[in-house]
Amino acid sequence: NIRDDLDGAVMKGLLDIIGNQYRFSHDRIQEATYNMMEDGTRRLFHFTYGLSLVSLSIEEGCDGSLFVAVNQLNLGGPAIVQDPSQSFTVAGMNLRAGKKAMEMSDYETAYSYF
Repeated sequence: NIRDDLDGAVMKGLLDIIGNQYRFSHDRIQEATYNMMEDGTRRLFHFTYGLSLVSLSIEEGCDGSLFVAVNQLNLGGPAIVQDPSQSFTVAGMNLRAGKKAMEMSDYETAYSYF
């Protein structure tokens, strides 16, 4: 059970519980955990997280998480996309982020999304 695993990590001092969220107790622990992940797993994690943030951004109708969402999708990379509709989602979100960056006169960032 994942809850037992998380609680075990808390007891070992690897994680802290803040409210109802678990957080790494130190940046180095988070970094080591991230680096131990296989590349494909890491990319899938980024892509899945990005899709969740895209959904949140669309539902809330705000661009607050737009750049974070698109950056996560892009960290997943094109190889992780298996469904053609996801390709359109990723392309559309990059276009949206690029246009938003241009509106903010951040042309270097905009270029990275186009």
